[in-house]
Amino acid sequence: MRATADVQDLLVAAFSACRELPAPEETAAVHRGLVAEIKRRLPAAERAAAAAPDRSRDWYAHDRVIRAARDALQLEGEEPSPHEGALVAGMRVAALGRCVRALVAYPSEGEVS
Repeated sequence: MRATADVQDLLVAAFSACRELPAPEETAAVHRGLVAEIKRRLPAAERAAAAAPDRSRDWYAHDRVIRAARDALQLEGEEPSPHEGALVAGMRVAALGRCVRALVAYPSEGEVS
């Protein structure tokens, strides 16, 4: 499954945030987009895990992606504060970007696989 252009743009912005250290408003916008994308794709990953034979390799692979996404939402889900350093905010968006990259394999509602 290939990511749509919007998701690709989010991933590029997330993975370059530690290098480029964008303004807090830009980081916040990327953060909101990544969180929304995780929430949009997570149900598809959960459905795939439910459809896989219990404790199979596929089930474990889906479970790993699901746990990582849930952890990322719990740990990094809150939007970075404008007072947070640019590098810290960039690291948080990069962590969310890694989850979105793993979730790209799961089409969101209305997206064809």
